[in-house]
Amino acid sequence: MKRILILLCVLINASAYAQHNFLITENAKVIWQKVYETSYDIEDLHAAIFNSGQYNDIAVYDNTITCWMNESSIDYAQEGYNSSQISMLLRDSNVKGFITIQLKDNRYRVTIEQIQFIAKYDGSFSRKGDISIIETSALNRKGSFNKMVESNTLVVIDAAFLRRFAFKQASHLNDEW
Repeated sequence: MKRILILLCVLINASAYAQHNFLITENAKVIWQKVYETSYDIEDLHAAIFNSGQYNDIAVYDNTITCWMNESSIDYAQEGYNSSQISMLLRDSNVKGFITIQLKDNRYRVTIEQIQFIAKYDGSFSRKGDISIIETSALNRKGSFNKMVESNTLVVIDAAFLRRFAFKQASHLNDEW
């Protein structure tokens, strides 16, 4: 019975990990990527991004849009977490990143690179405005995801990004591009 409980705990913990859309690139950078289905064309996507007021330095090239996500906080409470269950980095920082949106065959792929945390307050470990890159906290020494960060912080950020980029008339789609 004890072995069954241990096995069950291991399986539950293993299934909790990697339920996000973060990837580690070949050059050890952490990116977020998701494919959505849409009936929008590039002009509609551009209008949705521009009208949201959440992005700056927006550029459109053929079927690609690039921009910076404005610095914003992540609502961890909306995901069912409280401040003691997430990392101080997420709780005490705003997030921003560089975004590429590519449109192809009624689908668009959102890629967020250069994900940064900007300290909201002066504290023991940082001063207001200090910038930390995601790789510092998300990756362990072996270059894979830090399990503690992966199990809550990345899941919370992932949920926020999923909502942020699911423009009207869009839906999740198989991630194959």
